[in-house]
Amino acid sequence: MKELTPRQKKTNEMKRRIYDVFCRLTVENEGDVTVKDICDGAGISVGSFYHLFDSKEAVTEELYQYQSEDMASRVYPEDPDEKIRAVLEDVLRLSMDKGVYFMKMATVYETQHSSSIAQVSGEGPVFDSATARLLTEALEAGSAQGRYTLTKPAWYYADMMIFLFRSVLLFWQVSDGNFDALQAMKNYTETILDMLRR
Repeated sequence: MKELTPRQKKTNEMKRRIYDVFCRLTVENEGDVTVKDICDGAGISVGSFYHLFDSKEAVTEELYQYQSEDMASRVYPEDPDEKIRAVLEDVLRLSMDKGVYFMKMATVYETQHSSSIAQVSGEGPVFDSATARLLTEALEAGSAQGRYTLTKPAWYYADMMIFLFRSVLLFWQVSDGNFDALQAMKNYTETILDMLRR
């Protein structure tokens, strides 16, 4: 991997401060955060912020990319069942850790501006993310071991799991966090795994 220049390192450090402050302030202020608040908390000028991002909402898109990179760099169990459980729990925890107000804002922004994680295709995955790739790998491994009966391609079932994760996360959001999303995700995951084993 090519070494980053001092300027690139400084930019990455500035972005990291913005991400951290943005997530923290969104939780503390229940979503009422201005660019000036973010800049004050991160110790940067408003001009520097706008050199990196078009808006405070645009920070969310890059945060998704960092989350995907984080997921891709993690070591997951080899066992297909355990890998599926761990991936779905991780992606839900990573999302919930950002807080209800952040996730509400991120959902609105993503719906209006971002098609980066979605592909329109009848022949391949609808979702193209580290989560989708990890789930597809686990499903393919389980199928190769004779543990899962897949009547459709593995990516199809990975998409179903991601839609389920997003549904659980959305219900957690609209319930203002008063919903045990982790337990619900665990229950649904076990149901899906039971179905795949038939």
